[in-house]
Amino acid sequence: MDESAKHTPRYDQRLQHILTKSSEVFAEKGFHHASVRDISSRTGISLAGLYYYFQTKEELLFLIIENAFDSALENCKAEVNRYQGPDKVRFFIRNHLSIFIDNLQVAKVVVHEAESLTGPYRDTVQKKQREYFDFLVRLLEEQRSDPAAGVDCRLAALALLGMMNWIYTWYDPSRNQSTEEVGNAMADIFLRGFQGA
Repeated sequence: MDESAKHTPRYDQRLQHILTKSSEVFAEKGFHHASVRDISSRTGISLAGLYYYFQTKEELLFLIIENAFDSALENCKAEVNRYQGPDKVRFFIRNHLSIFIDNLQVAKVVVHEAESLTGPYRDTVQKKQREYFDFLVRLLEEQRSDPAAGVDCRLAALALLGMMNWIYTWYDPSRNQSTEEVGNAMADIFLRGFQGA
């Protein structure tokens, strides 16, 4: 591909369309059962046109997952310091949920299909997962007045991510609260405990 053609607004817009529609296909059929022909049908882009943006189905899966992690982490790094104390954790939760709720299919693909990646794709995604996880652990460590007391921050981070990542299984925008309301409720449960202690 001509490198000058990459990352123009038109290129980025079309790539985002491909990633969104491909995530729908992968969420419905699973990565291994979906074909590039399925994606061509869903996107309305010819096979030749699709291969302008990616070379293999695995690369496409990688791009979907990489985009989700990059969006979440970049926004956190850019915005979290606008908040103080526990509000930093509240922002992290709302940011994470906004990405997942805005595209529940992407959430399902990130949670279920990352293990389908191999080689450099898998290595890169695992590095991004660690960076995101470590970012959350540092936020939680900032909130502890006594590092020697309380719940281990790595365990707390795993519990919080587990609570948030499964939202695609139950969230229904026609029945559930807004992203901000769900995020604040989860933050209250996480930071204060179910009994409000």
